[in-house]
Amino acid sequence: MAIGLAEAGAAVLVAGRDAGKCAAAVAELEALGARAAPFIGDLTEADACAAMIEAAQDRWGRLDILANNAGINIRREPEEYALDEWHAVLATNLTSAWVCCRWPIRRCNAPAAARSSTSAL
Repeated sequence: MAIGLAEAGAAVLVAGRDAGKCAAAVAELEALGARAAPFIGDLTEADACAAMIEAAQDRWGRLDILANNAGINIRREPEEYALDEWHAVLATNLTSAWVCCRWPIRRCNAPAAARSSTSAL
């Protein structure tokens, strides 16, 4: 998704918990001539969602597209999950998308087009 957006001319903020993976993705985008930057944070935390939106705005002046594609998968049937695993899946795949979508509406200079493509259970 990030490559397609970059090829269309978008600047891309690569967000994730793993600094190494974010850096590798940014390097790949920059090698294609794209404008890209990393954001390291846990998007299950509302403050991290706000900081991510603010980082994009601070760097590029606005946010036009928000692609919610954070997701985790536990490789068992859902009925076999422990309760804390269930909460982790919901926090990452569902709640983080909802929280991230709230911030552009509240804080951006221009309306954001929100596309949600979170993982299914």
